[in-house]
Amino acid sequence: MHALLNGWLDKLEAYRVNQAGFADYWADLDRYRAEMLAFLQRYDVIVCPVYTQPALLHGASILDENFRGFSHTMAYNVAGWPAAVIRCGASADGLPIAVQVVARPYREDVALAVALRLEEALGGWTAHAGSWNGGDAVVG
Repeated sequence: MHALLNGWLDKLEAYRVNQAGFADYWADLDRYRAEMLAFLQRYDVIVCPVYTQPALLHGASILDENFRGFSHTMAYNVAGWPAAVIRCGASADGLPIAVQVVARPYREDVALAVALRLEEALGGWTAHAGSWNGGDAVVG
């Protein structure tokens, strides 16, 4: 398996449960999705950060000090909602900074339409000439 996948699986090992525990997790997930859907009924989309800082070096996402920064994406991934990520700028070091557009279930068309407008307004993806783009800046 890939090292990143192994890293994430190792993090999740503490949450392994039996069948009854899995049923409890599933019930919690159903409640969470219902509450999230009730919240989203007031909005067409949510635009929020992808991460709490510019892009991380490859492999750094599994480090404990970086994990909580992904709460913006995890909240919507767990809900199962469609989302699109758009580069909206760069840090002083040239690392990409992104936002995500999240829509209601089955409304990928709305997420993609808003993402396209943001990409047009903000410039979208651009190549970076720095060494981190060359694959030599791997953590772990």
